[in-house]
Amino acid sequence: MTIGERLEQAGTDQPLSALIGACEAAAGQFRLPFNRQSWRGQTGNWAGAGIGSSIDFQDHRPYVPGDDPRYINWQAYARSGHYTMKLYREEVRPQVDLVLDLSESMFVEPAKATRALELFYFACHSAWRNAALLNVTLVRGGELLRPQPESLRVGDWPLPGDNAAPARTASAPDWPRIPWSTQSMRVVVSDFLYEQDPGEAMNLLARNGSQVVLYCVYARSEMRPAWLGDVELLDCENGKRVRRHFTRQDIEDYHARYEGHFTGWADAATRTRAAFVRVPDAGTLAEQLLATAGPQGGVELCN
Repeated sequence: MTIGERLEQAGTDQPLSALIGACEAAAGQFRLPFNRQSWRGQTGNWAGAGIGSSIDFQDHRPYVPGDDPRYINWQAYARSGHYTMKLYREEVRPQVDLVLDLSESMFVEPAKATRALELFYFACHSAWRNAALLNVTLVRGGELLRPQPESLRVGDWPLPGDNAAPARTASAPDWPRIPWSTQSMRVVVSDFLYEQDPGEAMNLLARNGSQVVLYCVYARSEMRPAWLGDVELLDCENGKRVRRHFTRQDIEDYHARYEGHFTGWADAATRTRAAFVRVPDAGTLAEQLLATAGPQGGVELCN
């Protein structure tokens, strides 16, 4: 099954091609928070952490035999008789490791599925537009898939583990198996509705000096569901149905646990200087991106 077919199955009414086009337009207004990190890597247009040959002057140091004479400060030599080197900021290409969670809970509501794909393609186009090196991993529990760049751009890629047996319950992505790059920006689009120690996950994600941006997608119906009375529930992960009776106190208890779950993720993100941004399925993509700009650090406004 392709992602387009899965979106249709979820009940979305927007063609995937239109969604991708809207995300490309949004990437002209907003971008991933590239300025929050000093980059190392291939030659590009972003300020790096090393010494290079850009026009951005950084510092001086004494001349060492073998240095490029083009960067000798001749004016300083005329004054002091000593050779010194002009140092300029290195220009590099950022590295973005983008992970999209495609577990069944991401498709329980059409608007939630749409918002998740919007954030995913916004991140793709932001990386492409800013000449970043982009590595994409699609995850579905323990299954991983690395889509081809050509199929990614046109939205013609399959779901990982499409023929796998249904899971017993929602499982967290296998973070250690994901091919992370060193000192990259690690962007994850997920609903984070799985049992996992947030602190342990954040420590894994923030390893090797990497910057972490987590886009937590949620449906408004998840926060305070209309479950009063006798309700039949369907487990979206394994297809099982169960009948239960819910009181108002049950709903209040559920809401408290729900909010506590995400407070744990937010606290763990704060400790590791990561951005954990909850994005609802309401409003337009541009409105939600604007809401995440600034202190939350989910995006930056383009210059």
